[in-house]
Amino acid sequence: MQPILDGPRADLNSAMVAGLLQGDPSITVDYGAEWFDDTLTLVDDISEYMTEGSTVTSDVTATIHRTCSLLFDSDVPFNYITDFVKPYMVLTNNDTGFAARFNLGVYTLQTPQSDNSTSPSVLTFTGYDLIYYLSQPIGDSYEVPIGVDPIGVAATLINVAVPGANVNAVLSGVLTTQVYTWPFDASNNFTYLDVVNALLAMVGYQNVWVDWDGNFQLIPYIDPQTTPVEWDFDLTDPNNIVAEQRSSIQDFFDVPNWWRFVMNNLTVPPVEGTSQITYIDTQATNPGSFTNRGRYIKRIYYVDAVDFPSLFTAAVVQITADLGPAETFDISTSPFPLAWHRDIIQLFDPNLGLVKPALSPLRRVIATKWTIDLDGTSDMTWTLDTVSAVQPV
Repeated sequence: MQPILDGPRADLNSAMVAGLLQGDPSITVDYGAEWFDDTLTLVDDISEYMTEGSTVTSDVTATIHRTCSLLFDSDVPFNYITDFVKPYMVLTNNDTGFAARFNLGVYTLQTPQSDNSTSPSVLTFTGYDLIYYLSQPIGDSYEVPIGVDPIGVAATLINVAVPGANVNAVLSGVLTTQVYTWPFDASNNFTYLDVVNALLAMVGYQNVWVDWDGNFQLIPYIDPQTTPVEWDFDLTDPNNIVAEQRSSIQDFFDVPNWWRFVMNNLTVPPVEGTSQITYIDTQATNPGSFTNRGRYIKRIYYVDAVDFPSLFTAAVVQITADLGPAETFDISTSPFPLAWHRDIIQLFDPNLGLVKPALSPLRRVIATKWTIDLDGTSDMTWTLDTVSAVQPV
C-alpha cells in the first residue's frame, strides 16, 4: 500500500488520514488529474476538464499492472499522443474539513474515439502505467557482462526504454559471475520487461513495478508471509468498510505441492543445497498440500541465479506464486485509495470459520486486483488471495 504519510500527505496527521479511509462518518470524495509533458515534467492541473465516471484498475498478475479509464472534455489541452496524466482522489471529512489527496499513478493514453456530433464532447481515454514502455521489444541482442550488479543494469535499461523516468533502484551488491545474453533472432523477440525482470530474479528481487507517482521500483522480494500487515478488514469492527455481499472460492486442482529448482548453465550435476532446491508442501492449512491431497503434483524450474541465496529467494517467490490462487476472495469496500501493489491485508470474517481446511475466521491475504471509481459513487472492488504457508525452503 501507499504509506499513510507520503507525497501530498507527508505533513498530515496519520490518525486523521486513517480516519478518512475508515472511521469518519461523513466523507466527500473529489477527483482530479495532473498533466505531464513528454519528458515527464509537470505542466498543469487539468481537473477542470474531467467528468465523473473515471476509474483506475490494478492487476498485479497482468503484464501492465495499472490501467485507467479517464473521461475528459475534448478541449483538454494535453497532447495525448506524447503526454502523460496522473489522476488523484481527495477525501474530505465533512465535519472537520480535514482533507487528504491520494495519487493514483502516471499513465500514457491511448487515442480515444471522437464524438463529432457535439463540441466540446466527452472523450474516454484508456491509460496504461509506465510498464507499458517496457513491454516493447528491444529489437537487438542484449548482453550483460561479468562483474556488474544486475540491478544497476536493469535501472539503465529502464531509462533507455523510458527517457526521463525516475527509478528507485536498491543495488544488490551481488555481481554477475558469467555473461548473460538475450539473442535477437527469428525465434526470440525479448522485451525490455523480459530482460529487466530476468535481471531482478537473478538476485532475488521482485518484478519491476511502478508506484503511485510514476516511479519505477527495483526492490528485494519480501515474503508475503512475513511482510507486516498493512491494513485490517474486520467485518466485526463497528467501522467495517467491507460490504455484506462477498464470496470465496478454493481451486487447488492443479496447484503443485512438490518443487525442484535447479541453477541454469551448470557444468556439473546439480547438488541439493548448493545448486538445487527441492521443496514438498506438507502444510495442513494449505488445501493442495501433500498432507491434504495424499499425492504429488510436481513442478521443475530452471533458474538464472547468480548464487545460492538468489536461487533460494527465486524458489520462495515461485512457490508462493504457485500456491497463491488456491483460495480467492471477491469483496467490495468503500473507496480506499491507499491501495497499490501486492497489499498485505488481514481479513477477519466470522463466516470463514466454517470453511475447510483452515476452519478459521482469520486470513492473511494479498490484494491481486482492485478497481476504484474516482468519483466515489460506487464501491471499490477487490480480489484477494490467501497467503499460503511456505516453510523455509
